[in-house]
Amino acid sequence: MLAGCRLALRGLDPPLWRGRGRERGQRDKVGAAQVRTDADGRYEFISVIPGPYTIPLDGPTGRMTAAAGWSPWRPAHIHLIVGADGYEPLVTQLFIDSSDYLDSDVASAVKPELIVHPEPTGDGEYAFTYDYVLAPARTPAVA
Repeated sequence: MLAGCRLALRGLDPPLWRGRGRERGQRDKVGAAQVRTDADGRYEFISVIPGPYTIPLDGPTGRMTAAAGWSPWRPAHIHLIVGADGYEPLVTQLFIDSSDYLDSDVASAVKPELIVHPEPTGDGEYAFTYDYVLAPARTPAVA
C-alpha cells in the first residue's frame, strides 16, 4: 500500500510544538491529530514548522548524556504513526532539512530518507510530499 502525504507547514511564528519540546522557557506542549486518507490514499494537514529541542536534562538520562559528552539536542521533526487495516503500522519521524542537529541527534534517529525538504507555496506557507510504503500484516504463528 502506498499512502501519499502532503504536509502544508505554516511559517516559523509562533513556535508551537508538534510533540515534546522546550524552548524559551515554554512548558511541554503536545499537538496531535488523526487524519484519514481520501479514496486515492492521500491526506494533508497544516502545522507549524517544529523547532529543535533537548531531551530531559535531569535524572539518569541527563546524567548519562553529560557523562558521555553527547549533545542533548533533537533536530526539528514530526512524529507520525501511519496505519491501515491489513498492514503493519509504521511509527516514524520526518526531519526538517533546515534544522540544526541533523548530524548529532542524541536519539540517532536521522536517516537521509527521513529528511524532508519543505518548499515555499507562495502564500507564506511551506509544503512537502512524502510517500509511505506499508508492509502487509504478519500472519500470527500457529502454536
